[in-house]
Amino acid sequence: MMYKKDVSWKRILERQQEWFTFVKSIPGQDWIKWDQDLYLATGIIQHQGRKIGIAGLNSSWASHEAKEKGALWIGKDQYETAYQAIKNADFKIAVAHHPVNGLIRKI
Repeated sequence: MMYKKDVSWKRILERQQEWFTFVKSIPGQDWIKWDQDLYLATGIIQHQGRKIGIAGLNSSWASHEAKEKGALWIGKDQYETAYQAIKNADFKIAVAHHPVNGLIRKI
């Protein structure tokens, strides 16, 4: 769905549009790059001469009910897009809304 950007993918994004619009409106985000196709954020900040890469991964694609543990996913395309954006950082941080134990464990 991510690669094709078909109707199913557009519907998933529609569910998250209000959140995405709200988060992008928060002031002081000039260092963040927003991905319109994946609703993920990446950025690199400088601290004491080091580059710190931060990837805000969207873990809510499949989130819609209480019993979703083990059914949530990040997606290879999202991971690769985020990694490419911060790969030259000295230190990398990945952040997601859901805990990692709630994600599907497939590669």
